[in-house]
Amino acid sequence: MLPIRSDKFLILWFDGELMQLKTSYSQIFAISMPIMLGSAAQNLIVLSDSIFLFRYSSLDFEASGLVGVFYLMIASIGYGFSRGGQILIARRNGERNYEGTGAAFQALFFFEAILSVLLFIVLFGIQNRFFHGL
Repeated sequence: MLPIRSDKFLILWFDGELMQLKTSYSQIFAISMPIMLGSAAQNLIVLSDSIFLFRYSSLDFEASGLVGVFYLMIASIGYGFSRGGQILIARRNGERNYEGTGAAFQALFFFEAILSVLLFIVLFGIQNRFFHGL
């Protein structure tokens, strides 16, 4: 695969096929818009939960803030590994190494499954230290 840059296109020469990828602001916006809308929807849910909890009790509101940051930290671990795995899978697929693609997918799947079970066990085991006074 040989990339050739022009002013408005990225031209890829791949196994005798000429591929043109448009790199304009409208294409980037079209790809990123669903991601932005998903993030906005998540923020609206958090905002509505915060409003209801603040009306109910300030202690519950403060606890939801702490749990939200903790959840973000745990979710970021899984998100980071899945993005890295997608890069490996896409690279093997781009090389047309389909056996390597399958092996990368299986390795990512089993790694994240084991990671999720370990995180569950650790978090379930330490919950009493956090909630023993409630």
